[in-house]
Amino acid sequence: MKRQHVLKRFAFPFVSRQSLRRIAQGFVLLASLLYLAHNLQPLLQYGWTFTWRWSFLALAWTFTFAAIWLGAIGWWHMLRALLPAPQISLLQAADIHLKSNLAKYLPGYAWQLVGKAYLARAQAVPPKVLSFAMTLELGAILGSGAVLAAGTSFFYSFPLPTSLLVFIRAVGGIAFILLITLPFLWSIVLHKWEIPNLSMQRYWLAVLAMATGWLCFGIGFWALAATLQPVALNMLPHFIFIVVGAFSVSLAVLFVPGGIGVRESVITFLLSPLLGASAAVMVATLSRILLITGECVAVASLLPWRSSKST
Repeated sequence: MKRQHVLKRFAFPFVSRQSLRRIAQGFVLLASLLYLAHNLQPLLQYGWTFTWRWSFLALAWTFTFAAIWLGAIGWWHMLRALLPAPQISLLQAADIHLKSNLAKYLPGYAWQLVGKAYLARAQAVPPKVLSFAMTLELGAILGSGAVLAAGTSFFYSFPLPTSLLVFIRAVGGIAFILLITLPFLWSIVLHKWEIPNLSMQRYWLAVLAMATGWLCFGIGFWALAATLQPVALNMLPHFIFIVVGAFSVSLAVLFVPGGIGVRESVITFLLSPLLGASAAVMVATLSRILLITGECVAVASLLPWRSSKST
């Protein structure tokens, strides 16, 4: 038995959970970069043919920044839906949410959840409330996104497998039913299990904030594409569909920091039929830059509040 234990310990010593994660990260990032580089070949071959429309770039950044703050507002409403008095303030909740947004660029989205839990505990949020709030927040984000993706899929005119469209619409329908019925199911379960009370008004405000955030991301994404070339406003549902799909896929790849490369590849794949491959890569790359700068500015916007709090 002892010999077996020794063999088990030293067999393939180079394989560990951390090394496997790094190998997977490297493989996904390399595959994404190769895909993006392949789609940039026409641009490298024929040269730069875009004309910057700076007003649309400013509009894109503004809507992206608004979407980031709407995520913080949705998180605040979800906390208030579960927290007893005294309530947490909007700025306290925003401080938790916006700082943890930056943590996802370390090991991945899972680290963002860990960071949010740590910051919330520092604000004296009870552990039980915190776990339910984070679960409901993620469900509301994905649920509202699925509903919007299902709705806008009817306007997506470029070829996608019929089975995929049916799946998206089925998931959106199920998500809509769950979002609608959750408060009623919660009230039933509340009497059987020891779970926090859920304020229906605050819950719906949180869902509304997150759905509006998706719309702002979509509008910002449309404006970003219009920065490089004219895009009709009636194409907006396409961009909302693409944004929700790209973010959802990147969230599923937990081990890639911030979904870098994955999200851009999905955007390029879905946007290429509309703008062309090179323009799609440019828009995907710019969308990442706008998101990161928006998240950094959002955190910086809390500095006056933190400085006044410390004095």
